[in-house]
Amino acid sequence: MYDLLKVHHYLAFLTLILLVTILIYAVYVRLSGSSSLQLGKGLSTVTISSLHTQALLGFVMMDTYVSSLYESGVLLSGIMKDAELRYRVLEHPFMMALAVTLATLAHVKLKKEVFSPKVITLFVLALIALLSRLPFDMLFS
Repeated sequence: MYDLLKVHHYLAFLTLILLVTILIYAVYVRLSGSSSLQLGKGLSTVTISSLHTQALLGFVMMDTYVSSLYESGVLLSGIMKDAELRYRVLEHPFMMALAVTLATLAHVKLKKEVFSPKVITLFVLALIALLSRLPFDMLFS
């Protein structure tokens, strides 16, 4: 479990860097009028792969964590009353799933069209969702 947490921790840095990079590249392509999409599509594929791997690791760890809570007798009402538990069990996973969904929608739209404002908006919303519930206190520890 600890090894998965380490991988999840360090993959978060790569995922953030990739998401910011594709946003910068998308804005560059949009403003310059460039038609070079090969790099953008490849970067989008790597970003989506990173996000999906991150989500898979997170859900495996969450399943283990929630199972241990259930075995120790913690109920949903107890989770909702405790801010730390609510963050770990509900808020963080939900927002990360939303970020992955938005980025995946942007990736699918990118396959059909260039970096349109809609694609850029979806990537921006994915980054906002990701940053809104990222555990910054644990990120640099």
